[in-house]
Amino acid sequence: MAAIHRSLTRRGLLTQAFGAMASITAIGLITACGGSAATVSSSSVSSAAAPATSAALSSAAVSSSSAAATTASASSSVAASAATSAAPAATVAPTAAPAATTAPTVAPAAAAPSGGKGVVQPLLRGDPEEVDAWKKIFTDFQAKNPSIKVDANYTTDNYDDKTLTLTAAGTPPGLWFPAADTGVKHWAAQNVIENLDPYIQRDKFDLSIFYDQYLPYMKFNGHMVALPTDEWPWNVYYNKTLFQKAGLDAPTTDWNDKTWTWEKFLEVGKALTQASGGKTTQWGIGDASMSGARFSAMLYGGDWFPEDSYVTGWIKEFTGNAPEVIQAYQYLSDLANKYHVSPTAAEQKANGGSITKMFEAGQIGMTLNSAGFLETLRRQTTGVDFGLAAIPMPAAKPRRTLIWADYWCYFSGVKDPDAAWQLLKYMVTPEAQVLYPLQAGSVPSIKSLAGEWVKQRQAANKLGADVLQVAIDAIPVSHVSADNFTVNWPDLGKVIETPMGNVISGKQDAQTAIQSLTAAAQDIIKKTSAAATG
Repeated sequence: MAAIHRSLTRRGLLTQAFGAMASITAIGLITACGGSAATVSSSSVSSAAAPATSAALSSAAVSSSSAAATTASASSSVAASAATSAAPAATVAPTAAPAATTAPTVAPAAAAPSGGKGVVQPLLRGDPEEVDAWKKIFTDFQAKNPSIKVDANYTTDNYDDKTLTLTAAGTPPGLWFPAADTGVKHWAAQNVIENLDPYIQRDKFDLSIFYDQYLPYMKFNGHMVALPTDEWPWNVYYNKTLFQKAGLDAPTTDWNDKTWTWEKFLEVGKALTQASGGKTTQWGIGDASMSGARFSAMLYGGDWFPEDSYVTGWIKEFTGNAPEVIQAYQYLSDLANKYHVSPTAAEQKANGGSITKMFEAGQIGMTLNSAGFLETLRRQTTGVDFGLAAIPMPAAKPRRTLIWADYWCYFSGVKDPDAAWQLLKYMVTPEAQVLYPLQAGSVPSIKSLAGEWVKQRQAANKLGADVLQVAIDAIPVSHVSADNFTVNWPDLGKVIETPMGNVISGKQDAQTAIQSLTAAAQDIIKKTSAAATG
């Protein structure tokens, strides 16, 4: 997600994702899906919530009575919408906004309407390949909805900073996605995200088109605040040639295979590692982390905080000092610094500069990465023969494997929230998803498009459907990330990332590093979640 982690995340791969891929027409995909799902309604609700006031844009705590009143307003809006199009849609009721230490917080500002009636102003990243896809989507949308104009803001600035600037100025985004360090719940806690419930209920929008397990994370204070757009499942990518030369069976594609543990992964990594003249020339394992230092606490089934933090959005407890978290980071450190089956930073620098380059050059046996890596490998010229496998699971705890799950939402205070809803709704139709995210390399949020993703990657990567199916199979067993789905991760993450990065590089042991950051992490959680009521 974050710009500073572009090399480790699907965001860093998006800029490579569009281009000369096998052509699949929208008509063919829509037919395969049985027609257009979630067609755009031509009915119109009035301009819904008024522009947010400076008080609503501040980070001051909001009382529970205010939250209850906003929820009641949402119910009234739905009831009125059934009879007339003049009822306003309610904004999300805040639990209360935290006094963030470093994360973006909307400052008080004079309210001003965003755009105008019939105008939607999305805020999107300015990567040229993405812009081309979005412009095509918006052109198609406007042809179907001639009364709505899409006036997109494509930015190459820091996405979170741009969001903050626009919202504080009273011109909030009419379409938004988590393109940097903060997610929708961070903004919803400041009462600046539109509540989608009235629109979903009015239009009888079918949420069953999405993967069920991710829908609860799209809520804040019990209200839907976003709709899923795509998933970036993580897999083990392995070099078939190196496995064959070592006389090893290919790693399993079965996500329920309990023999495929991290210990077995290390054993295979040792068998694939080779040295000559006292110098390693081939490494069994490239990167076994989940987005570097940030979310690798999941490897052995642990996490930095309890599961309910993802659902409510509020991190209220620190669990990073649990044995399985310490074990996960020490394991990652030991791969390079004890067992020497993974390249150190110095070895990476001496061999092309990155794990990706080394994998492409045939120097790496296995590495973890997201679905975006498929497009990277499609573009490589070395012709490495690779396959996909399931990610190992902990021996003693349930699996907790990372997945990037993205979504669309929009901010309250836009001039025409119903027009913004019509655009958001269109973004999750097959017509739109064949352009974005399908051609970006990620799996569309519409379940019925999974087979089309497999077909497209078959053509692009020259892989069998059975090989690619392992990525689809990852979706039901994977877990979302904290940056996309919690209010106060941005502050907590800054305390975690540097010390744990030092662990992975071998500068410090995991137990000492976690002990040293625990007090600061607990203090940040206490301060940033003090206003939470949920």
